[in-house]
Amino acid sequence: LGSNCQLHEYELLIYDRWGNSVFSSNNLDDSWNGKIGVENAIKGTYIYKLTYDFLDNKRQSTGAIHLIR
Repeated sequence: LGSNCQLHEYELLIYDRWGNSVFSSNNLDDSWNGKIGVENAIKGTYIYKLTYDFLDNKRQSTGAIHLIR
């Protein structure tokens, strides 16, 4: 991120269909690689929750990720 970025307090959470956390990060440079630990996650639908503060306005987004192998 550049020094002019107005994004603060970033958090990305990813859950499996049973609500178990499979990934979490507070670092914009981290991304989910489709693994749970060192094992490949099974194909299917995963839910994400993204929370961030942009220009002093806290926002949240949720949705689905479809993992295809």
